Amino acid sequence: MIVDLAVESGGNVEGAVAGEVVERHGVRIVGHRNVASRLPADASALFARNLYNFLSTF
Repeated sequence: MIVDLAVESGGNVEGAVAGEVVERHGVRIVGHRNVASRLPADASALFARNLYNFLSTF
């Protein structure tokens, strides 16, 4: 399985289709639009807290 996170701007994976999950030669290529919106809010809060803790040391 390959997830193309840049599918909206042309993509990084040949064969990726925006908004679709396709299978090429037995490999699934996920081309979801706006992947960040599919993540739960808890993951965003965790990332923000980690980033704050990292940057506050400088």
